[in-house]
Amino acid sequence: MRFSRSLTSGRTPKEVRKLADRDLDSDQRNFLFEHWLQANENWNASKLLVTLKNKSGKKKVGLRRWLTKADLLQKYKDEEVVQAIIDAKVNDKELCKTQVRNHPDCPHREDLKQYLCVVDDSEENYEGEEVEHTFEMDNDLDESSSDQSSDEDGQEEDEEEQAKQPTGGDDGEDKPLNAKEMKGKARKAVDKATDKLQAVRKCQDVESGDKLLKAMKDDVEAQVASMPSAVDKLTTTCDKFDKITKEFWNKVNGEDVDKDTDGLLQHMYNKISSGASSIDAAMKDAQAGFQDTQKFFKGKTIKSLMRFKPGNAARDFFKTVKLPLEPTPVKVPVWEYADGEWKQASTTVPVLDIHEILSYVHCELGLQTPPEKVKEYWAHLCSHGVPFATRHPSTHANEPCRHSHIPFSLYGDECQLSADGSEKVTAMFVSLTLFRPKEVRLGHFMVFCMKDEFMVHENLATLSPILKHIAWSSNVAFDGKFPQCGPMGEALSSSKMARAGDFLAHGRAFAACELRGDWKWHERTLRLLHTPTSTCCCLFCGAEASDESPLRYYETGESAGWASTIATTADFLLHK
Repeated sequence: MRFSRSLTSGRTPKEVRKLADRDLDSDQRNFLFEHWLQANENWNASKLLVTLKNKSGKKKVGLRRWLTKADLLQKYKDEEVVQAIIDAKVNDKELCKTQVRNHPDCPHREDLKQYLCVVDDSEENYEGEEVEHTFEMDNDLDESSSDQSSDEDGQEEDEEEQAKQPTGGDDGEDKPLNAKEMKGKARKAVDKATDKLQAVRKCQDVESGDKLLKAMKDDVEAQVASMPSAVDKLTTTCDKFDKITKEFWNKVNGEDVDKDTDGLLQHMYNKISSGASSIDAAMKDAQAGFQDTQKFFKGKTIKSLMRFKPGNAARDFFKTVKLPLEPTPVKVPVWEYADGEWKQASTTVPVLDIHEILSYVHCELGLQTPPEKVKEYWAHLCSHGVPFATRHPSTHANEPCRHSHIPFSLYGDECQLSADGSEKVTAMFVSLTLFRPKEVRLGHFMVFCMKDEFMVHENLATLSPILKHIAWSSNVAFDGKFPQCGPMGEALSSSKMARAGDFLAHGRAFAACELRGDWKWHERTLRLLHTPTSTCCCLFCGAEASDESPLRYYETGESAGWASTIATTADFLLHK
């Protein structure tokens, strides 16, 4: 009576009540009664309840297929709906990676691009099927148990089985064999479930049941612990597959993914950007390497560069390699070898604008100098009475030390490319004064470079137009806005005119605070008459490096001849 009431009680779990409401036969009721006894007449502690809870519920079944736009139009009959589906997948980066692909058989056709879409969606309730399966497992368990006991009985059981089968003919001999095969397959299908149910039936008390649950729990935890490594391995495999696929299609399309191609281009970029080589020399080296490899490189960029003939390497390089900034061509006189002699000619040299470099570094590269560091820099100079800082044009009338212009430096130098010094390159760079990278070269951004042998050094003929352009661009950086015309009032290019009047670097402004270079560079650009290697060796007075001169530099004291020749700023500009 207590068992019957336990099936209909309000405290009985709903899963058990659903079983009791069914039309159960005697074997099925005995199955429930055994579980009720094993749970100490408490359904909430029954292992059958755990099984039913794990196997009852609903599941959604969806079918996705790769469809083209034409397939979607045929399915939905509405172009707006189809376009909305396509836009949702294309505009989402994650969906675009997993649900958009080129057609496997025709990847170059844009109209055959495929989209992963749901074509069928349904919901199934599998609770009833699982309940039936629970009883079927029990029946199979009884059959397997009886089969096992029959095997242990020996020959007598086998003789009884043979007596039950029809005799005479091949059909009578085959039927017992087919039945055993089917029974063996059935036992394999429920082998794991049978082991668990047998273990439960053999539990004599709660303690043994708890040990079984603990073993099952340990097994599950071990499986869960091994999942992260399996997931990592799967992720690594997928990434490797994606990389191989991407490289394959890029090579098919002729894009620059070849390691050799990347290496040759990067080598050219490094040599040009560091000033170690002119564009002409770098192009010659690249063409030689391209020929030595039997034109092995497949990249579009490197192949385009190698098609040009010698003569105007700078123009060809900047035309093919799309840089983030457009250089400005500056007209300069150069030496040209023609008809067996060197003659002066006119050409243009690509020069990057100072204000564009500083704005690009600030906005695009994120290399931003904190405003408080800028104020500390100017305050330090003002506190030490540096005239450059105290008289700077950006100084506020009431707060002379609260400058806001970001300081930058201009650095020029020449480097020797050959051992005998016959081949040299002259270059200029811009850097942020307060930026100190781990490698110095990472903080220098090239403005221009040129082979020294083509430059006209007399009266600084080649370098003067370039320095004038750099000075104009530095003044633009000081004003903090993109210019509306060139240094001589000429019209700008379309790309530069598109930003005319806009603020630089989110409203920040810059100021040239340092002119860096060795003595040779300053002597060359400032056209100094007094240098450390000449007889007139001092920039600030008339001291001379001569033992016979009354202005000997090594004499000290008030009676020294050079003491009365200390120059003012005006004297320096006029005579030094």
